[in-house]
Amino acid sequence: MKIIALFFVFNFLFAASFKLTNADNMAPEQAAILKNHIADFEKKLMSHFGVRKSRITDIELILDAEGYRFVEWGVGFYALKDKKIYLLQKRMRDWDAFLIVLRHEMVHAYADYFCADSLFWPLWFEEGLAQYLSGKNITFTDAQKLSTAIAGKNILEARELLRMPDTRFRVELYYLQSLFIVERLAAMNKLEEFMQIKDWSPQSQIPSPWRDWIDFEIWWQSLLQEEYRWFVLLNFNVIIPISFGIIFLIVYIIKLHENKKRLLDLSVQEEEQSGE
Repeated sequence: MKIIALFFVFNFLFAASFKLTNADNMAPEQAAILKNHIADFEKKLMSHFGVRKSRITDIELILDAEGYRFVEWGVGFYALKDKKIYLLQKRMRDWDAFLIVLRHEMVHAYADYFCADSLFWPLWFEEGLAQYLSGKNITFTDAQKLSTAIAGKNILEARELLRMPDTRFRVELYYLQSLFIVERLAAMNKLEEFMQIKDWSPQSQIPSPWRDWIDFEIWWQSLLQEEYRWFVLLNFNVIIPISFGIIFLIVYIIKLHENKKRLLDLSVQEEEQSGE
């Protein structure tokens, strides 16, 4: 009897919180791999957030949720109200991209329980944390997008990070900038300290070494520009028109020089003829 009771206690505390549903279109082997991946990542989340299974209710993971409203480029979201993760598997570029989105939404689910009623994170911080913990990295293509935004002075300011933008390009910038800030906080071993902040208002106290939130924004804006400003020179969308412009300028200068030389030769010939 004690063994049975211990089994149920162990199962309650350590069994996976996420149930995989509507995955009939997946091969059994792939579904098994996915379930193991979910269980392994959940252990990491328990450790990172310090949240035990006993504080988490079951959260369903639904694949190919066609009946739900996704934005044009959306591939997944965590529904706060019904505690479910919805994913559109067919929109995923590849398996690795699918797993990153899955882990991203799992982070949101755990953040929901971690914050509860005592903490409130701004949207950029939670999204950046979800990107960071999911294993998303800023790729070369991402760096080009950031450099293009820096060159065009389109980088989002702190006040703009408080809500999700309404265009795809700015949404991409939103996620990349949020990830960048969280990465830099993690590199400074400040991430856990920021996770415990209860008041994110402009007048509130901010962890050292920053004096205030304006100083914090100046810090990450400067780092962002220092790291990605020169990537614009490696962006083919920028290089091609600049290259054509340079070639045109060179040809123009050469032709201008040739015309001046030709005019000079003509004037010399006219002088010689008049002298005769």
